[in-house]
Amino acid sequence: MALHEYMKNSKIIEEMYLYLLEKGYKEISSSIDIAKSITEFVFEVKTEGNELSKNLEKDLYCCRDIELEEYGWELTDSHCVCELTTLGILVNDYKITEDNDLCKIVLHRKKI
Repeated sequence: MALHEYMKNSKIIEEMYLYLLEKGYKEISSSIDIAKSITEFVFEVKTEGNELSKNLEKDLYCCRDIELEEYGWELTDSHCVCELTTLGILVNDYKITEDNDLCKIVLHRKKI
């Protein structure tokens, strides 16, 4: 995997953590599975009764843009916690499930 790919993966993790911490969530665990065809990011957040899934669905714009990703993703630095712009540009799809006090966020990034 090229250094650029590692940087993109770390940007996805950084932006998710920043979003969750700024929203006040303090118990977050994550994992990353880098396979040949897809990279999967899993975040588990203890919500303590504060619903996360609806807010995240509203804030996360997911529409991977290969050209912008290749030439300008580093320039799209998101300064507003309500915008996960860079994250949306770098992932193909996501799934959010919430059960009791645990929210699970799964992001997929396909290899091109």
